[in-house]
Amino acid sequence: MKPESSDTKSFGIVFTPTFLKGFTGSVDYYDIFIDSAIQVQNGNVIQIECYKFHLPTACALIHRDATGTLLDTSTLGTGVSQLVQNIGSVATTGVDYAASYRFDLDAVGLNGAGGLSFVLNGTYTEKLENTNGPG
Repeated sequence: MKPESSDTKSFGIVFTPTFLKGFTGSVDYYDIFIDSAIQVQNGNVIQIECYKFHLPTACALIHRDATGTLLDTSTLGTGVSQLVQNIGSVATTGVDYAASYRFDLDAVGLNGAGGLSFVLNGTYTEKLENTNGPG
């Protein structure tokens, strides 16, 4: 195996408006493409590549006994060896966002009571494409 490679573009902003004391927010955009992703090839894809396209590398991963029954040879419990390999790719774009607000309870007459904090974290995934095989 070789290391995965990726192209990543991201940018973001953090804002703490002076008119809303105790508030902080951030927005971050990301666009990530991972090539030669380290993945386990799908057993169904291996069987299709062997039986339909007659690829010797795929057929070598299928194990049968003398009667033709698939053997239980892999950790996933099938007669198809699903190896971890550099195959496929992952592409994703989206936005991460966060907002927090701290309210001091002294401001409402509860002296020495501390404060309250509210936090919101989230992600909007615009695209997530996973190709788990060659091509």
